[in-house]
Amino acid sequence: GSINPTNNISLYGTQNGYYKIKYNNTWGYIDKSYVSTSATPAVVTIPVVPNTLASTTKTGVGSTKVWCLNVRKTAATGNNIIGIINPTNNINLYGTLNGYYKIKYNNTWGYIDKSYVITSKVTTPVASTASQKKSLIANADKLIGIPYIWGGTTTRGFDCSGLVQYIYKSIGVNLPRTTYQQVGEGSAVSINNLEVGDLVFFIGNAHVGIYVGNNKFIESQKSGTLVHIENLSGYWRTSFVTGRRIF
Repeated sequence: GSINPTNNISLYGTQNGYYKIKYNNTWGYIDKSYVSTSATPAVVTIPVVPNTLASTTKTGVGSTKVWCLNVRKTAATGNNIIGIINPTNNINLYGTLNGYYKIKYNNTWGYIDKSYVITSKVTTPVASTASQKKSLIANADKLIGIPYIWGGTTTRGFDCSGLVQYIYKSIGVNLPRTTYQQVGEGSAVSINNLEVGDLVFFIGNAHVGIYVGNNKFIESQKSGTLVHIENLSGYWRTSFVTGRRIF
């Protein structure tokens, strides 16, 4: 089987790089590299800070390592909590103010305490230009015909999210590795408002491709297939979940 982003999974030891878990009343194993572990969850409170932040320009990427980190509607304490996040990687950051990072949370803006965020190098904001989109699609076209390989991230073979990650990296944009991480990037787009370069997610966010225009997307679908252009119609239209605009 498979599991989507899940918190509080009981772990029963490790073997060959896997955690043993209970799944549908039987034993199963999941890759350790996709699991963040924690002892007893700690509730995090946010110190008092005033004001809000207006920036909508991505200034960096970070990760959190604590549980129950409050996400606030404004950069201030009070009755303004809009949710919580547990240990999370590859959080896009949109500037700072008085000890807070501004982030995108459930398609709205939120604020989290800087002291609980580990940042990676600041990335240069990507301009939404026709030339960049043209380069993205040109680089994608070069990969047509490469075989599907589960877990593949190189030109020897790709899985769906590995293909997307590779294509975006070719124009200097770093995306997370899995579909369930990639769906948290950028901003949501409906199927009727897709633009060239948008990520398209299907089947409960278990599959991803890149929209190339004219109601088509590029994908690496399953074992035995090659990277190819697919029509966004029929089965794919009915199994569409969301689009994500990265730039």
